[in-house]
Amino acid sequence: MGESYDALKYEATQIQNIMLPSLMPLGSIDPLKVQLISENFMELGLAPLNNNINLDKFIYHTPPKNLKLTMEEKNYLQSKDTIPYGCLFPK
Repeated sequence: MGESYDALKYEATQIQNIMLPSLMPLGSIDPLKVQLISENFMELGLAPLNNNINLDKFIYHTPPKNLKLTMEEKNYLQSKDTIPYGCLFPK
């Protein structure tokens, strides 16, 4: 049938303890952690060895409010339902 309320509550509490939302707000990205993850992937052979990866381009940053786009760029963005982006580790 499913987990009991107490079991689900315990699981939620344990997940919250692991996440530590008081130290790192939910949804935020720590560039140092991303760097460590990329290094782990390289050590495990899951990504090519590359010390020149610019992770700053990998992490989303809110664009500035005064972003100046050409009319062609604005039209392109408005014509898309989704916008693809590059892979951190190209094949």
